[in-house]
Amino acid sequence: VIVPGVAFDTSGKRVGHGKGYYDAFLQRLKPETVTIGLAFDHQIVEDLPFDPLQDRKVDHVIRA
Repeated sequence: VIVPGVAFDTSGKRVGHGKGYYDAFLQRLKPETVTIGLAFDHQIVEDLPFDPLQDRKVDHVIRA
């Protein structure tokens, strides 16, 4: 699954548009589903805040 985001970090944490839609969607996927964030260089940062009760990481971040 390709997951959009405003920003990603190198561990797969992401910031979306603040509505929580994709976090809820990712939570419903089967555990073996691979998730990928596509990002330009300026969207990748060293570290982002993360709430393990609400936020979901992507498995891979690919620089576009």
